[in-house]
Amino acid sequence: MFIDVVITIILIILSLFFKKSKSLSILNFLFMWSLWGWNSWNGDYDNYQYRFENITTIWDVGDYEIGYDLINILFNSLQVDFQSFLIIFSFITLIIIAVFCLKYSKFPALFSALYFVIFIMEDRKSVV
Repeated sequence: MFIDVVITIILIILSLFFKKSKSLSILNFLFMWSLWGWNSWNGDYDNYQYRFENITTIWDVGDYEIGYDLINILFNSLQVDFQSFLIIFSFITLIIIAVFCLKYSKFPALFSALYFVIFIMEDRKSVV
């Protein structure tokens, strides 16, 4: 866990100095993906895993997170385990943001570092 914090700090500091670096931006997103996709010790992990494993039909969908529940049903029907689902889901989510960042941001490394900080603050127990 300590090494995660050190790498995070180094990437953020580098992003402040090399704001326009697309390579550094990609490194930031890859690191975020490794922290999110392979995370299995978040307090919410068990709840999401339970939801993933127990939503198997359209009739199980609740009143909230309908889209997420439908994605769970899709991956359940493909017989994907929860950890693999998390890796795929996090990749798709972060790749969309990374492509947007690289295409439209004047300072992609800075943007990705700021996104990383927000990402950490939003889910600090699972990332750091």
